[in-house]
Amino acid sequence: MNAMARWADTISADSRVLLIVNSQPFRRDEIEQTITAIAARTDLSRVSCIAPASLRSWLIQLGLSAANVLPARIHGNDLDLVYFLESPRAIRWAAERNATVVLGSEPYAPNNEEVKDAFELRAAALLGAASYVAHSLPDDRVFCFDVKELWVRTARHESMARHHARVQAGMAALERAWKEGTPADATLISGDMVGHGLDPNQPLVVDASKHTYDRLSRALAEGIDESHGGVRVLVNPTGSWPSTQGWPARLEPVTPPYVASGVRLHGVRLAVRGVVEGPYSTLLVSPPTELAAGDGVVAEGKVYLGGVTIGLITDNQWVSRVDVDDPGSFMAAAVALRSGVHTLVIANCVRSEDRRSAVALHRFGWARRGR
Repeated sequence: MNAMARWADTISADSRVLLIVNSQPFRRDEIEQTITAIAARTDLSRVSCIAPASLRSWLIQLGLSAANVLPARIHGNDLDLVYFLESPRAIRWAAERNATVVLGSEPYAPNNEEVKDAFELRAAALLGAASYVAHSLPDDRVFCFDVKELWVRTARHESMARHHARVQAGMAALERAWKEGTPADATLISGDMVGHGLDPNQPLVVDASKHTYDRLSRALAEGIDESHGGVRVLVNPTGSWPSTQGWPARLEPVTPPYVASGVRLHGVRLAVRGVVEGPYSTLLVSPPTELAAGDGVVAEGKVYLGGVTIGLITDNQWVSRVDVDDPGSFMAAAVALRSGVHTLVIANCVRSEDRRSAVALHRFGWARRGR
């Protein structure tokens, strides 16, 4: 491809877009203008995004689906984005999205005179059959590359190194000829020094392609870790939150006066595994806490077996709760309908005859709306 185009030629209503937020986190103007340009041409539900973990909540506020935003985080640790793009987790997640267009949020100089080597080399492993778009927002000008063109582009230093070597050898030959007083051979300039290897019609075998192949192979060899796959977002009452607020980056910790035996609690993490005392037995209870209408409790985790309930109680009655009783990763929010004192309760939700349960909450806590 490698052709200059316009945004309208690049993204259409049926495009599947993978946006990689490679802008500096404080350059939210760059990120927002990229999302705005994409949203003008396709629905944001068709956009997947890999981004620094600190920007996840804000990106959801802009309209991206929580399930379609992968934070640069592994085992709870935030990672540099470029390093994260090397990980099997990022490569497999991107492959599952089957994008038709891949682009970064950071704009390029407008005339294709700029190459972002480190970023593009890693983007190549996520490309597949998609097109890589180098945009120059706010200018309506983009350059498109397929994976082979991106390999050659990011490995242009190899061609340059060979060319420099030819030039140096030619200059050395000319110097020797001058010192020896012998006529210089014109082919040193027309042939060896210029080099036929720079012919753009000649395919280049570059290390970039092998680099991509090796990384894809490693990602597949490590097996599939479903913990980063599709994440269900469950909110009660439906639509009340966090759709207009964005998923919170920080939660207030809960200091529970009651934790059931067998529950492992460490800070904002909770895990339970074994045979349950009862299908809906209580696992954790918070102290009574004043909440404003719209405040709530948030939990992110995974059900391996059995299920879990996360909810709010007032006057010994459920006022808001989420039941998660099928396997997989989830994000849940139980929201207070009116201001007052509420108690968080986390309980088993095991509805089958099998009374075993295995649930892990990666984090849970209070979320204050608009604060």
